[in-house]
Amino acid sequence: MASIENGEEVQQSNNDAGGNDTRVYQSLVTWIESQGGYVHPSTCLGSSSSGHRGVFATRPIDQGELLVRLPACLVLSGEGDMSTCNFETSTSASPSASPWLKCIANLLQTMIIQPDDTNTSNTETRQHTTLPDNETRKSPTKNTDVDTDGHDDGCTAAPSIDFSAYMESLPDNYEDTLISWSHGEISNILSGTGLGELAQNDRSRDTIRCRYKAAVQPYLEQRKILSSKGNEDQDSNYNLFLKAMSCVSTRGFHLDAISNDTGATKTMTGTTPTHTRGSSAYTGPFLLPWIDLLNHDPMDKCTTLTRNLENGSFSMTAERPIQTGEELLHSYGDSLNSAQLLQTFGFVSNRAISSMLNPEKAHNLSPALLSQTLIQEACSSVIQSKYPSTVRHRMKIKQNLDANAISDDDEEESDPVWELDLKGPLRNVSSVVPNDTITISFSADMETGVWSEELITLCSLYLLPHDEFDAFMSDAPSLLDKSMLDDYYLGMLVCKVILVAIENKFKTYQSIHWDETTGIKASLLDDSEMSWRARIDCAIRLLQSLWQDDADDGSHASFNIEYGSHHKTRAMYGLTLRLEEMTSLRKLHDQVLKHMDFLIDTDEVVRIPDVDKSPSHGETKYSSTNTSGTFEQVAKDHMKKEVKRQRIE
Repeated sequence: MASIENGEEVQQSNNDAGGNDTRVYQSLVTWIESQGGYVHPSTCLGSSSSGHRGVFATRPIDQGELLVRLPACLVLSGEGDMSTCNFETSTSASPSASPWLKCIANLLQTMIIQPDDTNTSNTETRQHTTLPDNETRKSPTKNTDVDTDGHDDGCTAAPSIDFSAYMESLPDNYEDTLISWSHGEISNILSGTGLGELAQNDRSRDTIRCRYKAAVQPYLEQRKILSSKGNEDQDSNYNLFLKAMSCVSTRGFHLDAISNDTGATKTMTGTTPTHTRGSSAYTGPFLLPWIDLLNHDPMDKCTTLTRNLENGSFSMTAERPIQTGEELLHSYGDSLNSAQLLQTFGFVSNRAISSMLNPEKAHNLSPALLSQTLIQEACSSVIQSKYPSTVRHRMKIKQNLDANAISDDDEEESDPVWELDLKGPLRNVSSVVPNDTITISFSADMETGVWSEELITLCSLYLLPHDEFDAFMSDAPSLLDKSMLDDYYLGMLVCKVILVAIENKFKTYQSIHWDETTGIKASLLDDSEMSWRARIDCAIRLLQSLWQDDADDGSHASFNIEYGSHHKTRAMYGLTLRLEEMTSLRKLHDQVLKHMDFLIDTDEVVRIPDVDKSPSHGETKYSSTNTSGTFEQVAKDHMKKEVKRQRIE
């Protein structure tokens, strides 16, 4: 396969592999054009400087030039497939097959009925893949065109098309997807991340296999696509399903939620679709030959993909001039973060990895997840600590010092403090905050920062007095906004709970241990007492080391030679995800401290400076001091230092 860099063609050392890829590409182009499609003649399959396969320009291509036109008959999808699951499940007597499942089923049938490379006959197929007479019209080798009303336009009577050229262009395996990661890699490399927790839960419950047995396998057998007569066949069919599922996940396109005046075309992206025409409109997934060879880069993309709703064809044009030797790049979704890319497509972009070497300038970060359990534990910790009494003590001293102190008659009404309920974190607040996790997200264009109304509400409800909590829950409760924290006592308590929750969350990002599990020799020191800043700095140094090692040609000294380089790549993915989440948490941490500073500056309560710090527990002890004159400002300055001491250092 040829590699094109700076307008020059450079041959790879493995000529056999390069020749095979050239043959595959030419076969794919010939197949598309034989069915009335078009592929720009100044394109080729090549490899970038980083070694990944992609489509490149062999001469300059002007803006607006047509790159490819794919007729509807060459598209694999579930569109027009009206099949249902005619079997009983535990939740539904006759569930409707999802578009995702229909697309996988049609891909599987196409994969199975392709001629065997070792057999010269083009008609020999596995016997159990034959469809009954009443399902012949749904042959996935001819995609059913759908008009703007979603009805069959009668095009399914066309002869079946041989998809072997497309099947040959697909990867032999999908080892980059998460289902190919070992349990050790997930628990180690993705430790603490939201995606890691999700993947571990799926593994522990064997979610994919359970869903396969419950719904997918019966549906595929019902359609005569797969059949099994023994355990060996069942395992083989399951592995075949995993391959088809990975193909649809990593290569499927969806209709974007962009409508237009004419309705003749719809913009295509890799984002999760929403309907633009009625609830029954099919929006994906679509498998698009040639188009799915393009790699993702939302910053340097040079293509626009649209669909003609009148004939179902797909067209891709150059949205800007493309230079000789430049890779044709498409965006799978401009707003996708690294966790979404890894979960769906099996990769994290180089741009995201390099940006984490300087997290302060990063944007579109993967969100961090704070579980309700973590927040409950933080709440309990704060309630049982000396912090609430310390805050109340400061407020009481201020009342004694204030020349305009409230009278005894008004003291109970004006006093904004209360004894906290030890069982407060056990309160049932699911009707207000139903999610088990609170999402902490940050992007450069966010105006309100990373404050979450769900987080504010959850912490506040655990801390409120009984009567206020009962009154709130009985009056059509809704989420609380940040203004709730302008109350000094509640605001300081909620801020403290959030800080403790963040600190505990950081501890879940355990160090990536370089051992035989991941194929890396080096190991890290125990990080149980590592500070936040140290954890972030350590992750950055590790990522920088791997990134630099990856940039050096063939330099993988820190890796066991018997392990493939994909272990290092996965380690970089995991470090990038945790750094993105850590950055989101640090943004929240900084905003919490900023709000505490705001309360200190605007509230007239005097904060008593610390006089002793316990070296064993790291707790600050406070004493009441008789003060006058400028002591109020001095005390306030000391309190600011205490708040700053809680910043990541």
